[in-house]
Amino acid sequence: MADQDTYLKLLSEALPGDAMFALGVDGVELVAHLPTEADLGTVRYQVDNVFLANLDGDAELDVVERDLATDSWEPGDRLRLALALNMAVEDRSYTFERVLDLVKRVPGPEETDLITSALMALAEPTLGKRERERLRKELKMVSKIAEELYQDGIAEGRVLGRKEGRKAGRLAVNSL
Repeated sequence: MADQDTYLKLLSEALPGDAMFALGVDGVELVAHLPTEADLGTVRYQVDNVFLANLDGDAELDVVERDLATDSWEPGDRLRLALALNMAVEDRSYTFERVLDLVKRVPGPEETDLITSALMALAEPTLGKRERERLRKELKMVSKIAEELYQDGIAEGRVLGRKEGRKAGRLAVNSL
């Protein structure tokens, strides 16, 4: 067994199941509290838990907006913008619109692509169907990576469509 596997096995025995979910083991689940330490004998696990639901998303977006207005964009603004929809906010619809607006103002295509990737991975699962569709549409307009993913999806759909068409054609011929 690899060292990483051994560590995870020990950790899973020492921590409750919800902690393992938060670590990305057996899927991801949001939890309200987790232990901050576990003594595994020769290994001691200790963390400072940060729960996004306890952070003020509106205040974090205020920081992003201020930094964009003063041309003082910093790497921390990426996280603030990408994670704001996972934080506590006063009006989720307003925050969603605000995030879309701020993404359009991010300096440089590389930064936009980083934020787009993070939003698609972190925020999209928490959104409703209409919000997800709108997010994809808006991000496709501002991000090269989102446009590439969209084009890849179209190409993959065409390939699958051709395969299914050939299969259906063969079945039709064979049934004659």
